[in-house]
Amino acid sequence: MAAVPPPPPTWTDGAIAVAVVAAAAWAARRLWTLLTADADVATAHTPPAGPTALSGRVVWITGASSGIGAATAAAVVAAGGRVVLTARRAALLEAAVERLGGPSVAVALPGDVADTGAAAAAVRAAVAAFGRVDALVNNAGVSTRETGAALGADAVATVTGVNYTGPAALSRELMAAWAADAAAAAAGGGSGGGAVPPAGAPPTLIMVSSVAAVLHLPLRSAYCGAKAAILAWANVVRLENPGLRVINVLPGSTRTGLGVSALTATGTYGVTDRWLAAGLAPERVAERMVAVLADPGGGVTEVWLARKWPELAMLYVATYAPPLWRAGDLVPMSTDRETIDSGALGTLVIAPDQDAETPMLP
Repeated sequence: MAAVPPPPPTWTDGAIAVAVVAAAAWAARRLWTLLTADADVATAHTPPAGPTALSGRVVWITGASSGIGAATAAAVVAAGGRVVLTARRAALLEAAVERLGGPSVAVALPGDVADTGAAAAAVRAAVAAFGRVDALVNNAGVSTRETGAALGADAVATVTGVNYTGPAALSRELMAAWAADAAAAAAGGGSGGGAVPPAGAPPTLIMVSSVAAVLHLPLRSAYCGAKAAILAWANVVRLENPGLRVINVLPGSTRTGLGVSALTATGTYGVTDRWLAAGLAPERVAERMVAVLADPGGGVTEVWLARKWPELAMLYVATYAPPLWRAGDLVPMSTDRETIDSGALGTLVIAPDQDAETPMLP
C-alpha cells in the first residue's frame, strides 16, 4: 500500500510556529537582561521618558541638592516636568534652580525632612509652588559607618528620621491633601488645593530605599533598619490605597556623598569608600526612576538598580532564595573599618592593581 502523504501545513501551524519563535525570543531577551543589566528586568525594559513624558506634572524631590536627588530633578525637567526641590542646604538648592532653568520650572523649598512636625506646612508650601504636586520622591537619606553597639541614640534618631519617619510623615500629609482635593472635585467644588494629578496620571509616591534594606550590611544597622522600614511602610500603603501609585527604588552603591556624611560614634565618616566610588552614576539611577514614573501603565512597583556583579546578583539571591542568603555565610562580611574603606561590602574588596569596576572576592 502506498504511503499516505502528510497533510499540507495550515495557517494554524504557521501561527503556532510564529508564536513559539516569538516566545523564545522574548525569553532570550529577558534572560540576557537578567545576566547583564544593571537593573531588574522590568525596570531595564521600561522605555526612556521622552521630552514631553511629564508635561504638566509637578514632582517634589527631597534630598535634591546633590546626588540622586539633583540628578532626578534634571531628568524630570528634561522630560517636560516641573520640580519642587527640598534639602537643608538652601544655597545649593538655589543654584540648582538656576541650573535647571529658573523659577518657571524649579522652586527651592529648604527644609529638614526629619522634622515631622513641619511636614504639613511643607506639603502646603510644595503644593503652592506650582499649584499642584503630582509625585513625591522621598530621596533624602543619611547612612552610618559604625557598629550597632557603638552608634549613639542621637545618631540612630537622625538616621531613622531622615530615612523613615520623615518620608512617612511627608507622604501621609500629601496623601491627605490628595484625598481632600479629590473629594472637593467630586463634590463639584473644584480641586481644592490643586494637588490632584491630571487624568491618566495617578498620584505617585516614590520611596528611595536601598539594597541595604535587604542585604543587611555591617556598620549600617540603623541605616538598614530605617530603609527596610520605609520599604515595608510603602508596601502596606500601596495595599491600602488602590488609586495611589507607590514605587520603591532600591539603588545599590552610587557615586554620591553618602559615605562622606555617614554617621559614626564620634561624628561623620568623612570619606567616600572605594565601593561607592565604583558605583553607578546618580544620573543612571535618576534616568530609570523617571522612566518608570513616566510609564504608569508599565506596572513597575519596585526598581532595583545596582552593579550586576555582585550587588544585583546578591539582591536576587536574597529575595528569591532567602535560605541561600545569610550575610556572613554566602558572602563573608567584615566589620573591620579598613576593609570597609577598601571595599565597603564586607570582604568584597578591590585589589590595588584592579580596575574599580570589577570587584573581586579574595
